[in-house]
Amino acid sequence: MLQQPDPKKVLLLSDNESVAKLISHIATDDLNVVRFSLAPKKQPEKIAATGHFDLIILALSQYASEPIVALAQASLLKAVGQVPMLIISDKSFQSDPTMLITHMDLAFSIGHLNTQVREMLHMSQSRIFHSGESR
Repeated sequence: MLQQPDPKKVLLLSDNESVAKLISHIATDDLNVVRFSLAPKKQPEKIAATGHFDLIILALSQYASEPIVALAQASLLKAVGQVPMLIISDKSFQSDPTMLITHMDLAFSIGHLNTQVREMLHMSQSRIFHSGESR
């Protein structure tokens, strides 16, 4: 009998509970989505204690929200360039594949989000495989 691979672990950080619930619909048997609120006074150490993530989704609905500040509040700056990040925001910026950062506009469809998440997880897995291959 074939053993199912472990589900990919996705960290979802959002400043809006409704947006977070919508994004959580991408969760399937092969994706484990862990949600954390970026509301003030949340405990970032709990995020770090949850372990390794295969993808970080940062959903920012408030125009004043800045990705770098949100990552710092969550104690996740060290993950930049190490873990693929999908930043969903109305603020447009250039994605940077070398730093594993992809931007998606806040006006998204679940289908487009699901496709983007799957592509990022596949690229991440390919990158790990190829870097391990060259050793």
